[in-house]
Amino acid sequence: MSRYSNVLGRAGGFTLLEVLVAFVVIAATLGAVYSLIGQGTRGLAAADERLLAAAIADSELARATMEAPLVAGAYESMFDQRLRVRTRVAPYSELVERLKSAPIAAFLVEVTVTRVGNVEPIARVATIRLAPRQGPARAE
Repeated sequence: MSRYSNVLGRAGGFTLLEVLVAFVVIAATLGAVYSLIGQGTRGLAAADERLLAAAIADSELARATMEAPLVAGAYESMFDQRLRVRTRVAPYSELVERLKSAPIAAFLVEVTVTRVGNVEPIARVATIRLAPRQGPARAE
């Protein structure tokens, strides 16, 4: 008798059904693993985009606040044909009344980065800057 035969004398090994069940289990496991890898890759790409948007917003904020003179207004630019950068400079309403007779004015400088075709911001930064008042200071 062969050393691979079982007690009844038949050759040992796996049946076709056992092999098919093993393939199904392996396929399901690999499918789950590949799905997790795909989710991780998408999450990494989204985090990379948010990091890029934050760096662009910080850079644009620094550039906007270095301009002289700082004047109220808004403008948009594009980065890499997929990110829209909107910069808004407006009088800071909470200090307008307190500074109305001062030789300086307070401005809120806000930069928002969104995907093209989407209104939800990826990154938003803002700061308050003081600038010399344009024209003579009003004394009321």
